[in-house]
Amino acid sequence: MYIIKALQLCELFKGFSDSDIQAMLQSTPYSLISYGKNQIIAVEGEACFSIGIVITGSVDIKKIFASGKTVTIMNMNTGDIFGEVLVFSKSNKYPSTIMAAKDTKVLFISRDSILRLSHNNLSFLNNIMSVLANKVLMFNDKVKYLSMQTIRQKISNLLIDYYKKQNSLSLILPIKRKEMAELLDIPRPSLSREMIKMRENGIISFHNNHIEILDLNALESELF
Repeated sequence: MYIIKALQLCELFKGFSDSDIQAMLQSTPYSLISYGKNQIIAVEGEACFSIGIVITGSVDIKKIFASGKTVTIMNMNTGDIFGEVLVFSKSNKYPSTIMAAKDTKVLFISRDSILRLSHNNLSFLNNIMSVLANKVLMFNDKVKYLSMQTIRQKISNLLIDYYKKQNSLSLILPIKRKEMAELLDIPRPSLSREMIKMRENGIISFHNNHIEILDLNALESELF
């Protein structure tokens, strides 16, 4: 069943077998809603009462300004979650508009159903706590990178963070360039241009998601 296959890609159901997920779905109320391309899933300021999981298609999180300007903050694909923080918050209003980037199906599970699953299944509770903790860490990183003044400082800080985590000058980034640009809050073309300059300066080399730190001292000096 395609729903189960999609949920296996979702962090909330990490470690669960097909039969486990099927049993959880059978005992848990949920809704599966289809959206056409560019159809709005949730409007900024609307109350959030459920966690949404992308089953098929793709979802864009957009900031729509009064001037009519629209900025895509993030793109989400099969297995990705939205609303997981909002649904447990007292201020449960969507901070951005969520829109289907193409024909999309989203599975919604209410807050109460999430709490019941967590109460009845320790593994599910561990998964949702991990998801929420990772989201907090991501927000903290976002604030840190936003405080950096230049694009090179932001890139250098990110690479040093991964160097410390992986304890290696040869890095495998777990995020794509688009996600990296979103995290650093810079346009993707600007990210690519600066990384090329850093390669020309002999600081890094890279291919796809593999980045080699060639001059750690030069990378660290960018932070001061």
